Amino acid sequence: MTKYERCNKLKFDFTGRNAIVTGGANGISFEVAKGLCSAGAKSIILDIDEKRALAAIKKLRDSGFDAEYKNVDMTNDDQVSSVVSEVVKEAGNIDILFNGAGIMDSNSLADTDIKNFRHVLDVNLFGTYSVTRTVLGSMIKNGFGRIINVTSAYANGVRNAIGYTASKGAITSLTRSLAAEMKSLDLDITVNAISPPATDTELWRKTRSDEVIRRHLEMKDVGSAQDM
Repeated sequence: MTKYERCNKLKFDFTGRNAIVTGGANGISFEVAKGLCSAGAKSIILDIDEKRALAAIKKLRDSGFDAEYKNVDMTNDDQVSSVVSEVVKEAGNIDILFNGAGIMDSNSLADTDIKNFRHVLDVNLFGTYSVTRTVLGSMIKNGFGRIINVTSAYANGVRNAIGYTASKGAITSLTRSLAAEMKSLDLDITVNAISPPATDTELWRKTRSDEVIRRHLEMKDVGSAQDM
């Protein structure tokens, strides 16, 4: 029995549910999309990398899962709003939102110019905000929703990732504030965040030297995307 099958047998049945997964072409978000599908949900992947996203959709469909893809640039608020609104209209309702799209920098404050700093925040923080804001109206109308944001174990600060840590700290606060708002409405809408430690994904490897990667793998202190 696979990890997905064990997990779903014990806890999850999302049959008939529609889920949006941002950044679902690879990494943690792809594994989440796969897990949601295996529990019966339809996963709608939003990603800027069309080639990888289509390959991800093929993997899911070849496994018998219901999945589709929409191309979107998380830094383009108008496009995000338009695409997500289209997805909501086509699906009828969105029950689950997993905000996993993100990028990572590897610069100190002194080495980060404002353009690069803003770009990291645009993808990680404002992308999360834009998708959530567009989906939320449908969830409130239907009285049901599950929103999961991705922050980081590094959200409280780590050297040489100034944009990344700033964005993830802000997502933590956004999650708490929105959770409080939803609680006040007395609806079946929950807002939570996961805070992964170092995870062996392409995003993580891009910002680490070969020596650092080797050392982490030898010490076995790096998680896998499937762990999520």
